[in-house]
Amino acid sequence: MSHDVLFDTPENRNLLAICTRRQIRRIGVGGIIWGLINIAIGALAIRETVLGAGALGLGALMLGSGLWALRRPSLGILLAEAVTMGLLLAWNVAIAILVLRASGEIGVQGLIVPLLAAAAVGGQYVRLRPFRDLVASVDPAQIKATKQVCQSLRKLKLKNEPAVVETADRRSRVRLLPDRAFLVQHDLGRAFVIPCDVAAGAIADRLAKSWKWRIEHPLGPVTYRFNKQNTEKMRAWLGQAPALENREDSL
Repeated sequence: MSHDVLFDTPENRNLLAICTRRQIRRIGVGGIIWGLINIAIGALAIRETVLGAGALGLGALMLGSGLWALRRPSLGILLAEAVTMGLLLAWNVAIAILVLRASGEIGVQGLIVPLLAAAAVGGQYVRLRPFRDLVASVDPAQIKATKQVCQSLRKLKLKNEPAVVETADRRSRVRLLPDRAFLVQHDLGRAFVIPCDVAAGAIADRLAKSWKWRIEHPLGPVTYRFNKQNTEKMRAWLGQAPALENREDSL
């Protein structure tokens, strides 16, 4: 997957592992919800046909996988969720075929949600698979320390912090350090350290009143927008950075 080389540093690799774990947990929450739905479907269907036991069993398996993903997020449990999603899709296809044979009607509507769910989880597994070893090796103490840093950054009052800016949607904050910036999303979906020169190069239009960053993140490209006030803070920050002068001379 194409991404900026800045994410190959040890610091950013640790942050990437933590964000990947967070993403697996969110998928696990979806798995819990989808598992409960299928358990309910299976419990109702089993009264009519023994095939309902399939949805009941697979729903229970999905529920268990989701709970495990919350407790110990890993690429292995994400793969288990993807496989279970695929089996649930296959069960729904089988039911649709039986209905077609019995009544001649095609129940396509019942396949849309299982298909989207299976595609979403399978796609996430493919995207996150390159980070399997990274997620497995991250130090639990590092995870705890990073969460504390992120929480403390979120609690700061911007009007009292000239070196802290917030994105326009208020979902991310950036601490402006002398030679770099530390960005963290409130949901820990992304967190990374970016040097001044790379931060300058990520600005879409430096002449704009409100800046936006375009970052090629390993978990997927993201764009961060800043309002005028926070843009002025960043202008002052980059204007004081020696690395930025060298960067601008080369452009």
